[in-house]
Amino acid sequence: MLPGDDKPDPELARLSTVPRQAWRRLWRCLAEGGPANAENFLRYAADLSGNPTKWAEPAPLLRAGLYWPGYALPSLDEIAQEWRGSGAVVPIVFYRALVQSGNTAPVDALVQALTGRRLRPLPVFVQSLKDAEAMALLADLFAAHPPAVILNATGFSVGASGGEDPLRTDCPILQIVFSGGDEEAWRAGTRGLGPRDLAMNVALPEIDGRILARAVSFKAPLGRDPETEADLVGYRPVADRVAFVADLARNWARLRAKAPAERRIAIILANYPNRDGRIGNGVGLDTPQSAINLLRALRDAGYRVGDMPEDGAALMRRLLAGPTNARPQAPFEESLSFAEYSAFFASLPAAVQQRVSAQWGSAERDPFFHPSRLTCGDFAIPGFRTGNVAVLVQPARGYNLDPKATYHDPALVPPHSYLAAYAWLADSFRADAVIDLGKHGTLEWLPGKALALSAECFPEAVLGPLPHLYPFIVNDPGEGTQAKRRAQAVIIDHLTPPLTRAGSYGAQAELERLIDEYYDALRGDPRRVAPLAAEILERARAAGIDRDCAIAPGEDQAQALRKLDGFLCELKDLQIRDGLHVLGESPEGERLDSLLLACARARRGSDPGDQSLIRALAIDLGLDDPLAFDPAEPWTGPRPKILLAESPSPALREREGPIAQRWEGESLAVEVPSPVRGLAPAATLSRSAGEGLAWRTAGDTIERLEALALGLISGTARAEAEWSQTREVLHWIERELRPAVTSCGAAEIAGVLTGLDGHFVPPGPSGAPSRGRPDVLPTGRNFYSVDTRAVPTPAAWQLGWHSASLLVERYAQEHGSYPKRLALSAWGTANMRTGGDDIAQALALLGVRPVWETASGRVTGFEILPASVLDRPRVDVTLRISGFFRDAFPGLIDLFDSAVRAVAALDEPADINPLAASVAADRQALEATGIASDDAARLPRLGSMGLCRRWRRPRRTPIV
Repeated sequence: MLPGDDKPDPELARLSTVPRQAWRRLWRCLAEGGPANAENFLRYAADLSGNPTKWAEPAPLLRAGLYWPGYALPSLDEIAQEWRGSGAVVPIVFYRALVQSGNTAPVDALVQALTGRRLRPLPVFVQSLKDAEAMALLADLFAAHPPAVILNATGFSVGASGGEDPLRTDCPILQIVFSGGDEEAWRAGTRGLGPRDLAMNVALPEIDGRILARAVSFKAPLGRDPETEADLVGYRPVADRVAFVADLARNWARLRAKAPAERRIAIILANYPNRDGRIGNGVGLDTPQSAINLLRALRDAGYRVGDMPEDGAALMRRLLAGPTNARPQAPFEESLSFAEYSAFFASLPAAVQQRVSAQWGSAERDPFFHPSRLTCGDFAIPGFRTGNVAVLVQPARGYNLDPKATYHDPALVPPHSYLAAYAWLADSFRADAVIDLGKHGTLEWLPGKALALSAECFPEAVLGPLPHLYPFIVNDPGEGTQAKRRAQAVIIDHLTPPLTRAGSYGAQAELERLIDEYYDALRGDPRRVAPLAAEILERARAAGIDRDCAIAPGEDQAQALRKLDGFLCELKDLQIRDGLHVLGESPEGERLDSLLLACARARRGSDPGDQSLIRALAIDLGLDDPLAFDPAEPWTGPRPKILLAESPSPALREREGPIAQRWEGESLAVEVPSPVRGLAPAATLSRSAGEGLAWRTAGDTIERLEALALGLISGTARAEAEWSQTREVLHWIERELRPAVTSCGAAEIAGVLTGLDGHFVPPGPSGAPSRGRPDVLPTGRNFYSVDTRAVPTPAAWQLGWHSASLLVERYAQEHGSYPKRLALSAWGTANMRTGGDDIAQALALLGVRPVWETASGRVTGFEILPASVLDRPRVDVTLRISGFFRDAFPGLIDLFDSAVRAVAALDEPADINPLAASVAADRQALEATGIASDDAARLPRLGSMGLCRRWRRPRRTPIV
C-alpha cells in the first residue's frame, strides 16, 4: 500500500505485505515520476510477483532541469546543438509534473514552432518558481543565454507572497495556458477559460507582470489502455494557438532587437462616439497633448518622428484635415489598395469573413472606400505618418452606420474600414508595436471570447500578434483588464486627473447662502422666514434642483428645505476633476495640493500615518468626527477659533460675500446683507463666537477642516506641536505621498519607452488613489486588477464597516426600526477599484469581519462579531452579482456564502438575527411539504449564478 504523494507513510508501510526495502523502492519510482521510473515500477512489480524481469533502481528526477523532445535529461550544450540560426533565446518554463507524467506535447509543439521561426527555444521544467533549485538554475541559464522573451506556463504568483520572481530578467514574459478544460467546450463557449484556469493561470500571474498570450492546449482523452483498463487523459496542443504564440514571441524579440531609429510605432486615438469633437477621448486624459509628449519622448530616445506637430492643437488640425469617422470621404494622406485589402480579408478565418460580409455587405460599400477609374480603388486611412511613427484615429466600429440596428449591440462585428486600417498598420506601414493612447478604444470590446481567444475572435483577427502598449487610467482596472486579456496589452497606467472639492457655485451657492439666512432667521427674525422659504423654493424650481432632491409638488416647506439643504451639502462635498491629466506630466501647485488632500482624505490602514487627514484634524481639535454625520445635520460641537478665522475656500468666500467678521473678545460681529428682494436692509447681528452664518452644519465643519488641511499641505498654515495625529499624517504625505505623485509623469513616459525597448514593464496594483489606494502610485506600471485572495482589503473593510453603520443608522432614523433584509449589487470593476468595499459592506451588515494573513494580506476566513459588539441587529443580505464578478471572484462568493451559512446557524433571537429566523421558517415550511430534513436545511440557502445566497418567494414553494 503506497501513499499518493511524495511523503513516506509509515502506517501504510506496516500494512503492506512486501519487504520494507521493496516498499520503499516502489514508492520512490512513483514519487520521482517520469516514463522511465513508471516502466521500472512495472518491471520491479513483475519481478516481485514471480516473473523475473530486468529492472533498475529509481532514477531521481531533478526538481528543476532542462528539457528537449527526445532527450531524457539533456545538457545545455545538447540543446544548443539543436538550435537553428542565431535568433533570440526564448525560454519555455513549465511544471515538472508534465515531465513526470510524460505529458509534454504542448511543450514539444512550442519548441517546434519557435524553431521554425529561427528562434532558439530553451525549455525548462520546475517544481515551482519559488523553489531554490529552480531559482538557481534559471539564474544560471539566463546569465549564460539572456532571453529576449520568456514563455511561462506555470500558474499562481510569486510576487503576491512577497517572493522574488526568478523570471524577471528585463524582458517580456508571455503567459501561456495549458488549460484544464477541453477544447470542444472552449471553442463552443464565450468565457474562454473556467474559473480555476482564470484564477491560477491568468489573474494571479498578472500580479507578476505577465502578458497574457493564449491557451495553447487543452485536456483531451488519449485513448483507453487495455492492459490497465484506464482512460488516459493528457494535454493536446492546438496548432493555430501555438503558432500565434510563436509569432507574438518573434515580434517582441524583433522589436527588442531593432534600434530605436528603425522601429515603426503606431499611435491610435480613440473616437467614440464617432463625432469629430470626440477624437482622442481618452477618459481622464488630455490625449492630444499626451500624444505630443509621447512623440517628443520618442524623438529624444532616437526614434524617427519626422515633422511632428508642435502641440495638441496642431495634432488635431492635422487629423481633422484628413478623413475621420464623421467625414470618411475627406482627402487622405494614407491608403490601402483594394487589392491589398482583399488579400488580407481572404487570409482571415472563414467565420470572420462570413460575419463581416453578412453584417456590412461588400467592401466597396464601406464609407471609407474611395473608388477609382485607374485602379480597383482604395481604403482611406484616418491618420498620417511622420517619420517612422503613424498617428491614427481608431475607425468606427459601425454603430454610426446603422444606429437603429446596431445601437450598443455587443455582438456587432467591425466594418471593412476597421479591418482595413489595422491591415494597413500591419502590412503597409509594417508597425513593430501599437500604442492605444488612453481609455478606452473599441478593439478590446469586439466580439469573441472573454479571454484565451481563438482565431475567430475579432480582437485577434484585427490586431494579430503585434506587441501592444496601452496607457490607461490607473483607477479603472476592470476595463484595463479587458485590454490585457483580450488584446495582449501591456498596460502603462497613468495618473487620474487632478481632484478638487466640488464646492458650491452659481445658483447652488446662492441657494446655500439663502438657506443659511433662512435658518438664521428662524433663530432671531421670524419676519424673514416665509419670504425666504418662498424665494428659496422658487429658485430651486427655476434651476431644476427640486427634481434632483426629490421635492414633490405641494410638499411641506420645512421638509422641502431640509431635502434641499441636505442635497446641497452632499453635492459640495463631492470630489470632482480639476482638468485632465497629461501623460508624462505630474500636477503642480494648487492642483498638486488638492490631489494630495483628496488622497489623504480616506483612511488607508491602521498605522497612525494612515488616518484620514480630516479625521486627524478633528481629533486634534477636539471635535466629534464630522465625516460620521449627515452633512446637512446641524453642527452642535465645538467651533475652534482656528477654523472660524480660516478662510475656507473660494466657494465659501463667495457664499459669505461681503460678510465682515471681527473679533470682540468672545463675540463675533457679523454684517448680514439680504439678497432677497423686498426684505429689510442688512442688519447687524451679535452672536457668540462660532455662530456665524457660514458655519451651521456638519458639512460646513468638513469644509473648514478641508480648507485648513489644504493650507497645511501647501505650507500656508502650520500644524501646532500638540496636533500629534495630524502631524503623523502630514509626515506620511511629505515622506511618501508627495514624492509618489510628483514622480508619476516621468514614470509614465519611462514605462512606454521601456515597453517599446522590448523590456519588462514592472507590475503594480490598480485602483483609485483618492479611495484609500495610494499604493497604486507612482503610475507608469503594468497594472494588475487585484489579488483575488486579498479582497476585501483592511482599508476597504474600514470603509465598508463605516458605510454599513451609516446605512443602518439612517434607516433606523427614517423608519423607526432597524432594517431586516437588504439586497446589494456587487460589480467586478468596482470591487477591483476599491479593494472590495462593497463586499465588505455586505459582510459588515451581516456582522461578520474578514480575517487576514499578516504576511500576504490575503483573506483566510471570517470572524462572526457578537451581537453585543454590533450593538444592533444583523441584516439579512442578498447579493446580486455581475457576470464579471462571478468569474473573477469565485473565492469571495464562497466567503460570503460561508458567512451567510454560519450566521444562519447561530442561536440568536429573531429580533437580533432575522436571517437565522428566516432560514428556520423556510426549513419548517419545506419539511411540512414532505421534503427530508437535511434537504430542507440546504434548499433555503442555495444560490444562483447571479443572485448569491438564495432566491425566495413569500410562499412555500422555493425557487432554486
